[in-house]
Amino acid sequence: MKICFVVIEIGFFLSHRFALAKAISNKHKVVLITDTSKAKSGDFLQLEDAGIEIIPLKKRQQSATLREYLRYVCELKKKINACSPEYVFFTGTEISMFGALIHNLIGTKKSFFLITGLGPFFLPNNFKVRLFRAINKIAYLFLMFNKNFRFIFQNQNDMDIFLDKNISNKSNSLLISGSGINT
Repeated sequence: MKICFVVIEIGFFLSHRFALAKAISNKHKVVLITDTSKAKSGDFLQLEDAGIEIIPLKKRQQSATLREYLRYVCELKKKINACSPEYVFFTGTEISMFGALIHNLIGTKKSFFLITGLGPFFLPNNFKVRLFRAINKIAYLFLMFNKNFRFIFQNQNDMDIFLDKNISNKSNSLLISGSGINT
């Protein structure tokens, strides 16, 4: 079985998901799709020693245009399809949103959306945040065409927001403590 983690950058993966991926890699093939531009040489060695394959994905620009977002989403879809995983873990709010957009276009058994913290994405109420929330909700509506997905939350408040806004429901939401290993 092949399992793919999609994370915005390698440092976040190493600090938040590496232990889980390493445990999984003892029995299954694990692939990491992430930006490696800020990686240290020891990072690659650590992943290689754990048997985790790395597929680089250039991080999108912070002040991205619609064209840049589309480039990023298309590139992500292409890389996921190329590695043909059975399961994909989209880690983080933004990556999960992109994963929701392409979920029905990739051939996986199941996708998991690991919401690691909403922070500023759902709390302030300015125009930019309201727009992001609307796009996020639309992206997650694409999931309704296919039921093979699950949201995984690290804190109750984030899960409550998704439930209250009808982005998820109790049957496809799971609350875990920590990074998901030994919990």
